[in-house]
Amino acid sequence: MRRGAKVTGRCVWFTTAQLVSRCEAIQNLLHEQVTNRRQRNVEAARTIRVGYRAGYWVAEWEGGTDAWMGELTQRCPQLVIGRYIVVASCDSGPYTPTSDKVGAGWRRFGALAYSPKVQSVIELPTPGFDEWYVYDRNQEFVPHENFVNTWGFSVLSSERERTKAFWDQVIRLEPLHVLGAGSPTLFLVTRDEVLFRAMTDATRHDGGAH
Repeated sequence: MRRGAKVTGRCVWFTTAQLVSRCEAIQNLLHEQVTNRRQRNVEAARTIRVGYRAGYWVAEWEGGTDAWMGELTQRCPQLVIGRYIVVASCDSGPYTPTSDKVGAGWRRFGALAYSPKVQSVIELPTPGFDEWYVYDRNQEFVPHENFVNTWGFSVLSSERERTKAFWDQVIRLEPLHVLGAGSPTLFLVTRDEVLFRAMTDATRHDGGAH
């Protein structure tokens, strides 16, 4: 800059909609960066077991550490987009929607939280020890027990009482999917064979499971 040059400032004004759009873009970018970092930190060698029970396709991943629900929703958002979720566990306990979430349609009933129709996976809480029951339509307030807080819980066990209780509940409630992230397993229980194949084939293709 030459000595004596005059510096002028210019204000840039944004509408509320533009500010919201910019904030959402930044939020999406940060979320993507965090997701990519977490996925890189996941153990490379994981095991996957699959099965079929009571009309549901089942996949269960184990990597030796606490599982993260985002591995399912980031890999296959179609599991939840356009659907309704009953959150039976969030960070080992009930999920309490914020006032903004309540304003957006979330409801709380006892220890359960009910989502509105899901528009984006970003809006869903995934701190760990999460258990979701996913439906095609909004649900009435019906009790849902959680199981991921039982250490070592497996949806594919053939002998454990907790596994039997889980399947009794699934058969009674008839969700489209059940997603769970506990310790040390991550699981998907679904009536949608196409999504099941997409999830399990993608995992094998990545070389992260065998």
